[in-house]
Amino acid sequence: MSERRKSYRERYFENYEAVKVPADNRKGWRTEYRYVGQWARWEGDRPMGQIKAFLAAAELAGIAVYAAAILSRTPITVSRAANGFGGLSLIPWILELTGLGRFIAAGEYVKEMDHDEIDRSIRSGSALRILLAAASMIAGLIDMLVHRRAAAGDALVVLAVAVSIGATWLVRHVYAQLLVTTYSNQNGSPGRRI
Repeated sequence: MSERRKSYRERYFENYEAVKVPADNRKGWRTEYRYVGQWARWEGDRPMGQIKAFLAAAELAGIAVYAAAILSRTPITVSRAANGFGGLSLIPWILELTGLGRFIAAGEYVKEMDHDEIDRSIRSGSALRILLAAASMIAGLIDMLVHRRAAAGDALVVLAVAVSIGATWLVRHVYAQLLVTTYSNQNGSPGRRI
């Protein structure tokens, strides 16, 4: 039988400890929550700064190419199905961008709970984005073939969407290759490797 997944609240209180500290108030103390959970650290075959810069550049290139594709005035960009899937693909892309932004801004060590959120955002956001953007591209191609309307720019739009999908796949692939090492907590800081 599978184990019940813990809620965010349960995980939070499992990783933080309430401590009374002296304070200048009527009670003479206040409650402070100190982190007692584990720490995580990403490790790659290159320095982490280079990996983060590469992922940011790949993501920005994917955004620029996709924006150019959807803003072009060609018959494929007026397909309702293509626009529907394309619009839906923006939702997981925001999830992926949020996770990637947090990853890039993260220090050398992150709280294990934060690592899990970043990991989930990048992996699930990129996977859904790839599927929905591919569905958008295929729907546009089908609409073009059914209505027998095509312009020279349509091939460029399809190519641009494919490049954008490739950039998202590249971000997902490079991120998935990173190793994650867990460290114990030693007075609120990373301790020994687990």
